[in-house]
Amino acid sequence: PGTKVALKGPTDLVKCNRQWHQLDRYTYLFRENCAGSARLSAAFRKAVGAKRVAPPEDLKYGKQYDLLNDRVFERKKKEAKDREAFVNHYAPNCGTFSSAQAQYQQRSMDYPYGDDNRSLGPLRDTVVQDSKIAVRVATLCKIHHALGDASSIEHCWPTAMLQFESF
Repeated sequence: PGTKVALKGPTDLVKCNRQWHQLDRYTYLFRENCAGSARLSAAFRKAVGAKRVAPPEDLKYGKQYDLLNDRVFERKKKEAKDREAFVNHYAPNCGTFSSAQAQYQQRSMDYPYGDDNRSLGPLRDTVVQDSKIAVRVATLCKIHHALGDASSIEHCWPTAMLQFESF
């Protein structure tokens, strides 16, 4: 009996689609999303130069950065697929996730999207909004990862966000 081998010699079986060696293909090396005070953007500008860092994006800078808006989310997905920035950092609001808010907490690891059966009454709008943004951030990070770009999410630990179906 014989075996058939597709490989004709030693070679890479899996090719990495990360473009470490082609960073000049990107308009920006770094973009800070849900930026708040944009401290990371400032640090990156110091390290790599202002031209290589995208302007920070946050609702406080304008409604065109509101990830709750479906059109904004669709635009962000397109930007991710266009590979405009190599590293995308996201810092979604963690106020309704934080254990520091335990007495007012409406979500848990068992109910990551929120539990309106608790003694705190119906879910606050902020719980629903924070959940929606967290799911959208996870979706964007999955797109970045699939394309071979880098992304990160800054969030309190431990976070119920990891219990979402999107993770």
